[in-house]
Amino acid sequence: MLRKFLITITTLIVMASLFMGVFTPSRSSYLFLVNGVGVLDCNYFYGCRHEIGHKMDQDLGFPSESPEFGHALQMYMLVELKREAPSDLSVFLIMYPGVFAAYPGQGGGSLQNELYATVYTEANGDISLIPESLQPFYSKDQKYLDLYSCLTRPNRFNICDGTNFSYMDENR
Repeated sequence: MLRKFLITITTLIVMASLFMGVFTPSRSSYLFLVNGVGVLDCNYFYGCRHEIGHKMDQDLGFPSESPEFGHALQMYMLVELKREAPSDLSVFLIMYPGVFAAYPGQGGGSLQNELYATVYTEANGDISLIPESLQPFYSKDQKYLDLYSCLTRPNRFNICDGTNFSYMDENR
């Protein structure tokens, strides 16, 4: 009952924000709220997948913030760097702003949180494409793929699961 009430209130807040111009057509975001409820908005395919990664992280109790995930991420990058041809993902993660260089203007969330969502995005939501050592930190639940399908319906305003919304311009 409380969850349903929170979802309704959240949806109303999101809708009001849209009409007040808070929704920025060139960005995507995931706003963490209480009781496992969050608000996801997106308007480009990569952004939707990334924000779903943040939602998954919250749904699973933030494995991205665990020392185990941090260690698995470090080990993955170190092992890959020793290879003659490191994977594209490892190079991408190492070059990610903030891993070794300053990350000016990073708002909210930790670097591990961003890397978690980025790994999910780079695998296009396919957990089998995530490095084996990192797979245990992600969910294979179909609901995340279904949410992506809902959010990425082109040329319409999409409201999915009551708190997730998008406007997907087919030309982007």
